[in-house]
Amino acid sequence: MIRENAYHSSIYNTLTVPVFAPANYISTNKGRDDYSKHIVFGKKADHFEYFLPFAEPVIDELFSTHKVDLVVVVPRSPIGRVLSPTMSHFANWISDKFAVTHRDVISRIKAGTKQADIHDIESRFAAVQGVFQLDALEASEKNILLLDDVKTSGATVLECAHILRNAGANEVTAFCLGING
Repeated sequence: MIRENAYHSSIYNTLTVPVFAPANYISTNKGRDDYSKHIVFGKKADHFEYFLPFAEPVIDELFSTHKVDLVVVVPRSPIGRVLSPTMSHFANWISDKFAVTHRDVISRIKAGTKQADIHDIESRFAAVQGVFQLDALEASEKNILLLDDVKTSGATVLECAHILRNAGANEVTAFCLGING
């Protein structure tokens, strides 16, 4: 299990989001392992069954140390609420297993530059600012588990956590299938 914090003090001040993941992610085609390949292809097809044995102990640990009231999936690149089939399946599984609510309350309101195409950290953070919006006020006084496929710089996780916290969320914790580092 990997646990890191996502933060960027000059943009998000004191906001820090704990990020849990079962494994590292290799982003380049050269040297990409089977686990990382499933993350790439899990954006368009459901690879839930492949990831479950890796993810379940991490999610169990996360729930033993963090209170969660609401599960939210980060929408992927197109505008709207288009979700990764794998992450959507995880949200439903977590909701059933831990008896917590799953709502898709974040949408993309503009197309941003694909994060994989941006190589410096400041540009990654700039590319996600203003890309997401909260569609419902269900975040107020909730402890939220944010699901995303990969954490590289933490820009997407932090931007989504920022809008959730501004809507009154108590805490935001993230689960990603992989951490690119």
